[in-house]
Formats: sequence, C-alpha cells, structure tokens
Amino acid sequence: FYPTCPAPDRLVKCLSSFLLLIVGFINLTSAKWTNGLHQICNIFKIVSLLLVIGCGFYRMIRGRVENFAEPFEGSTYGKITSALYAGLFPYSGWNYLNNAIDDLKDPKRTLPRSIVISLLLCIFVYFLTFSSYFTALSAYEILMSDATAVSFAERVWRPLLYIIPIGVTMS
Repeated sequence: FYPTCPAPDRLVKCLSSFLLLIVGFINLTSAKWTNGLHQICNIFKIVSLLLVIGCGFYRMIRGRVENFAEPFEGSTYGKITSALYAGLFPYSGWNYLNNAIDDLKDPKRTLPRSIVISLLLCIFVYFLTFSSYFTALSAYEILMSDATAVSFAERVWRPLLYIIPIGVTMS
C-alpha cells in the first residue's frame, strides 16, 4: 500500500500486534482451528512459491537466462556456515516431526522417511524458487534487495506484488 515510501512504523506495530492477538486467540480456543489456520498458511506459502517458480520457468522458456552464464562469479566461501544456518528457516518443520511420533503406526519406518522426503522436497522447491529469482534479478540485485520476492514481482508480473507479501506474511 506504500510502494514509494516505507509504511508508518506505528501502523506496522499495531497491525502486527493485532495479528498476533488473533493467532494467540485461535491457538487458545481450539486445536481444530489451529490446525486449519496452519493448513491455510501452508497453502498460501506453497501457492506463492509455485507462482514464483512458474514465472521463472516462463522466463527461462523465453530465453531470460543471462544471469546463469557465470553464476559463481565473485563468490567467496567465507560465509558458508551463515548460508547453511539461513537455510534452516524454510525447513523449520523438522523440529516438530518428533512430536508426532506417538501418532505414527510404524515410527521406525515412517519418521525417517518423512524427514528425508520433506527435506528433499523443501530443498527442491527453494532451489527452483531461487533459480527463478535469477531469471529476473542479477546476483547484486538479489543481495541488495530488502525483499527479493517483491523485487522479482516488480520485474516479472505486477499482480504478484499483492500476492507475494501475503504469502510471505502467512509463512
């Protein structure tokens, strides 16, 4: 709503507090509602990622691959640990899989399988997402962007400017 200037700080804090109160109320009220909210948030996140991936594939098909010519140009290996740690954020669900062990019929078989499948799926989806970013943005633009997905949406498809922030917020 504020494309040319930052949103007022007070508005951001009030909206954040309001949303936290709603989520807290839902968590206190009903486990069924909490599960439903969690599923809705996951759907929004996955749809947002799939939209970015779809736009990236479209740009690749159209020949927009100039940023892939020398992908590691100017790279350093000094911050690999930081990058790996940052990679834990998209897959924070690994921590909660062990909590579901009581509900599983064959946990020795099912739990390791679910961990491996979900990790591989998460890696694959985020690899495709970041590859899609490179179809529209250079490495420098990605590093300098405060919100890479929004910068991508500005360049690729304007309707994403309204969808992506909602998907990020709900994740």
